[in-house]
Amino acid sequence: SYPNFEVKLSLNRQILEMVSSDNDNYSYQSRYLKQQLQQHNFSAIQEVITSHFAGIPHDWYRNNKIAEYEGFYASVVYSYFTALGYDLVAEDATNHGRIDLSINMPDKIILLEFKLTSNGDAASALAQIKAKNYAQKFVNSNKPIYAIGMSFDATNRNVVDLASEQL
Repeated sequence: SYPNFEVKLSLNRQILEMVSSDNDNYSYQSRYLKQQLQQHNFSAIQEVITSHFAGIPHDWYRNNKIAEYEGFYASVVYSYFTALGYDLVAEDATNHGRIDLSINMPDKIILLEFKLTSNGDAASALAQIKAKNYAQKFVNSNKPIYAIGMSFDATNRNVVDLASEQL
């Protein structure tokens, strides 16, 4: 939920401006991220997402605890990848749990697990993907499967760690 109508309106206006304008900074970041994903350079995700979170005005955190919830960070990352046009499933259910975010790309599958630093780091997120065998759901896709763990710090309100590997 939103703390008030003004925050909701402001957020929606910002998102609309980002996805509908010819802002060179956002279009460059989007092109850069897509290129890096094609080259399997997953560390670029941390660079781009960190920059994205750094652009969120601090006023949006005032009088609420949104930065203390993993779902906030997951929603922003989800929105970013959705805006790039990828086929995503949030809270993708398996027989052993839910993948925070799965991305079905033309040439690969990416499984993302998010953690707040208070609940673990990127390595523990990656370990969860493997321990719960989330990749098993996608084995018949005949595509390489990559796991990415990301951790976010509520105090810094940003990505602090990223780990990735091919499964």
